[in-house]
Amino acid sequence: LNEEQFCITSGCQHALFLAILCITKPGDNVAVESPAFYGVLQSLEQLSLNIIEIPSCAETGMDINALEQALNKWPIKACIVTPSFATPTGARMPLNKQKMLLNLAIKFDFTIIEDDIYGDMSFNGTLSPLKALDETGNVILCGSMSKALSKDLRIGWIVGGKYQDRLIRLKLATSLASSKAHQQGLAMFMAEGGYRRHLQQLVSALVRHKQQLIQAITSYLPEYIAYTNPEGGNSLW
Repeated sequence: LNEEQFCITSGCQHALFLAILCITKPGDNVAVESPAFYGVLQSLEQLSLNIIEIPSCAETGMDINALEQALNKWPIKACIVTPSFATPTGARMPLNKQKMLLNLAIKFDFTIIEDDIYGDMSFNGTLSPLKALDETGNVILCGSMSKALSKDLRIGWIVGGKYQDRLIRLKLATSLASSKAHQQGLAMFMAEGGYRRHLQQLVSALVRHKQQLIQAITSYLPEYIAYTNPEGGNSLW
């Protein structure tokens, strides 16, 4: 991806809202992971869209077979997923399921809206987003620095492909412009290696927190309580 393919937004929530607004109209059906990120549900409700809950595994994400069954039953306009460490489960969708999801998007002609806000927070090296596999333009990629760097740094982005021109117009209509000073500061921080060093420290802390939480669960909760062991992000289910 080159810089012309990105549109800067006021965080990932803004990017997701623009993506949903761009490709849907009131009354359309949108598939979401269940359990889902509450911010997505709020946006869908605000835009008067029908929510189709798709069961999800706490370890491998959305049930692709259940999604296909829903697609055979209802016309679904979009599917919102977080392949890398979904909220609130921490699930990581394996590569074969990502390819199955892309194939369904082609077969049933719907758009995948990818929330990649946790992609940089992998415990096992850099992860590519689902968008990296997209050869047909069916994926809109959304992300930001809110989770990996600071929730107060409202810099996000959207890569819309064939929808990009419309997304830019919607961004202008909803927030007009993004802080150039903040973008320049962040760009310098990244170019000088600060962000990479920060991620190394953050990931080490998250791994430590996960281990402490698992130890507390096994020490204080009943033996029948099950839990996931996520490979990144900041959620354990």
